[in-house]
Amino acid sequence: MKNIKYLIVLLILFIINIPNALAATFLNSTNNNPVVGSSFDIKFNLEYGHDARVAEGHYKITYDSSCFEYVSVYHSQKGGEVRTEPGVIYLDKNYSTEVTWGDGAPVSFTFKPIKVCSSSRFNIEATADAKYVNGTIIDQTVVPTAISSVKGDSDTQLSNLYIINYDILPVFSKTNTSYHLTVNGDVSEVEVVAVQGNNKQTIKGAGKHTLAYGDNRLKIEVTSENGMTNTYEIMVTRKDNRLKNTSLRSLSVSNTDIKIEKDKYEYSAIVSRSVSSVFIAATPEVDNSTLTGTGTKQLEIGLNTFTLTVIGDDGASQTYTIYITRSTEELQKEVESTNLLNLEVNNLTVPLDKKNTTYLIGIPKGGEKLNIVTVTESKTASVTVDGNEGLKPGINIITITVTEKNDTKKEYKLIAYREPDNSSRLSSIDQINNAEMHDTPMYASTNEIHVIHPSTINSIKEMNNTVVYDVVNTNGGLLYQVKLNPSMEAKDTNITFTKQNDSPLTYQTEIPAGLEVKMYINAEQYKNGTSIRIYTYNEKGKYNVLSEGTVVENGYVTFITNGDKNYIFTTQQLVTQKSLLSKIADKIGNIVIIFIGAIAALFVISSLINHKLNSKMKDEPLY
Repeated sequence: MKNIKYLIVLLILFIINIPNALAATFLNSTNNNPVVGSSFDIKFNLEYGHDARVAEGHYKITYDSSCFEYVSVYHSQKGGEVRTEPGVIYLDKNYSTEVTWGDGAPVSFTFKPIKVCSSSRFNIEATADAKYVNGTIIDQTVVPTAISSVKGDSDTQLSNLYIINYDILPVFSKTNTSYHLTVNGDVSEVEVVAVQGNNKQTIKGAGKHTLAYGDNRLKIEVTSENGMTNTYEIMVTRKDNRLKNTSLRSLSVSNTDIKIEKDKYEYSAIVSRSVSSVFIAATPEVDNSTLTGTGTKQLEIGLNTFTLTVIGDDGASQTYTIYITRSTEELQKEVESTNLLNLEVNNLTVPLDKKNTTYLIGIPKGGEKLNIVTVTESKTASVTVDGNEGLKPGINIITITVTEKNDTKKEYKLIAYREPDNSSRLSSIDQINNAEMHDTPMYASTNEIHVIHPSTINSIKEMNNTVVYDVVNTNGGLLYQVKLNPSMEAKDTNITFTKQNDSPLTYQTEIPAGLEVKMYINAEQYKNGTSIRIYTYNEKGKYNVLSEGTVVENGYVTFITNGDKNYIFTTQQLVTQKSLLSKIADKIGNIVIIFIGAIAALFVISSLINHKLNSKMKDEPLY
């Protein structure tokens, strides 16, 4: 009997301690690999046994706040107060036998990943004893969880888009988001099919759409896994057959092959990026009809939509829609040509002119090679680049040769300017006022009209140094260079050269005398080694010979200013400059002429005097 009582006591103790054996507190996640920008839940779980009720519990959950942002808390069971700090959540359930927790997740916390983190731990610890409703302390284990946030797919491009039984225009390309379609008036519904680029995308706007007469804008929105969106658009035009037919006799759009086709009310074409406008011309079939929408149209990059409306004398109307897509690139043609369509140097576009093959560009200081990208007008032409290696300070000549399949060639030249490596660079000429002393020339550049202020000139005088002032174009090419020296007068000095004429090449300026200027005068017109004359004239119209033997080097000439307002560059002789002997001979000749004139005058006067004397003697008597 005594043994039976002992077994009963042991059984009771075992039953009481079953919950303690099963007591586990742990965290788990609704998504162990959440995408950055999305949301997920961390669940606070209890596993104490089906019938166990928890009256009290105190916990601290920690996480990396640089990886995850706390959003909100949700209670699926009553009880428990929540306090938050960056990276810390305090969960406290004070003792209560009426409000208790059972198995499951009484509390869940919502988080948002803010960057990619691998195996970032959400830790949990008990900050005080947990108790059952009978007051027994729970011998619990706590288990953390780890989360690895991922970047997520950002692809928002469809793999295909179409309307069943119809062909949208232009042909689908995943990078193009604008399309159009015209259907007959008896078509009241179309069905759009959008095919995912990947299975993590969500799509809105596909399926059946009811059409009204006229234009119907159908939008298909694609959302990537990481929340980025992209919208495709199909403009579906339903013909209004309720109106009397009006038509065009002719239709043309410049820079395209568009022409009128019977019963066709929608036209499309693609033009090169360089085509910034088109001219739409059309005539109605019936002379007394009214036509609107023709003329010059400016083009934006991408899809441009233009409408022509023909209104008959009875009020009936018909709309013609023209879609012009201006490409982001220059479109090559099926022609034989040695022309370049596009030229980029160091990611800057050089504005090409078919009449010009020489262009001025700049080289970054210390640069020994330029990144040159070319697009030829012809698909069959090839390009070679010479002189783009080991670029030196000063003027460099880079030759781009376009060769067609028939061996015809065309050369483009880049006159590339690079500053000396040992020069001191000023971001602006005005910085000279704060510059430190330098033994080497200082360089400043501008592509605007500029006036040198007296304070800047005084700084040059104090430093007793030369400032090389480069006037450049938008691509950094050297137009002209002025060396500002300490001998300048301290006053507002405009160093701008303004072109006044091309033939002869004439510039106007207010630049003072005594400054060295290096000027580009056109390497195509004046070949290397050409000897030119430089003339100047002032506001009084007096011409001066500045130089009669200046040699052109890579399109540039160098001269010293004389203070005149106008400078003429030419190979022709505009002013005759006499030698010293000629000037002496001219002076002697003038003296001789004056002497002969004086003798002639004396002879005339003497003759007149003699004539009067003779006349008087005749009037007197002989005795």
